[in-house]
Amino acid sequence: MLFRVHLCLFVLMIAGAALATDSPPPGLVSWGSETYTLDSGESVMFRVDFDQIPVRRWLLLVEGDTRRSYLNLRRVMDGSLVYDMRGESRHEIPIPWGMGETISGVLTATHEAGAFSVSIWGPPRDNFLRAYGYEVNRALEAIADDDRSRAQRHLARAIHDDPQDAVAKVLMHSLAQGGHFSSSAAGGAVVAVQVDSLALKQVADSRERADLLRQEGQFYAAADTLQRCLEKSVGVDVKASIFAELASIYLDLDNLAQAESALQAAMALGYPEDESAALQEELERRKK
Repeated sequence: MLFRVHLCLFVLMIAGAALATDSPPPGLVSWGSETYTLDSGESVMFRVDFDQIPVRRWLLLVEGDTRRSYLNLRRVMDGSLVYDMRGESRHEIPIPWGMGETISGVLTATHEAGAFSVSIWGPPRDNFLRAYGYEVNRALEAIADDDRSRAQRHLARAIHDDPQDAVAKVLMHSLAQGGHFSSSAAGGAVVAVQVDSLALKQVADSRERADLLRQEGQFYAAADTLQRCLEKSVGVDVKASIFAELASIYLDLDNLAQAESALQAAMALGYPEDESAALQEELERRKK
């Protein structure tokens, strides 16, 4: 018999009946759990969505005490196999993750009936890096490992999947400019790119012109002027602030998709969270 269920893991739903985790993954905290009582050969289906754990990577843990189970996991986005293992009493699977992701799982009790615990583990809820699309998150991991070629491959796939992915495009452009990368506490990846002093002067002049155009209500012209600035070899802090200005202009145009994309790019480049908070609040207000 196959019992279908959507697993809502964001909230801890099981109290005394839940199985205790013998050894919680070090450095991670529980984001929720569910316990199923299955007969021998019985299966249960479950799903985990990005909204339930909005991080770059997390860990799925399935335990049956001494009881063994078969676990199959697939990425819903493309149907690809994430994990397939039978005859284990403990399944511990790292899950690479990203915005819009969902995994579906089928858990089957092999020989012994009893309780099986399914739990998700991630970084502390008040201290995790901002997550982007699946491939961008993999690129950021590659950057943290100082593997530029792997990062470029992931970014190329991200842009192929979504040509409008501003975060992927700005990271790829900075790599092409010979940028020096590392991870940062703010969740950005770019530390510095080669800076051209003439480009800095040109960009400063263009930003003044864009500001005047915006004051005159010529929002499209202002946005186009700022977009051209992004092709220049200037510092990451300058690029981040240009993206923030673009986000503000797109809000003026009520183009929420473009505004959100620009704001994400600004934050990926390390734009201060306190300065982006007002833009984020306005964006969320407009979405309602």
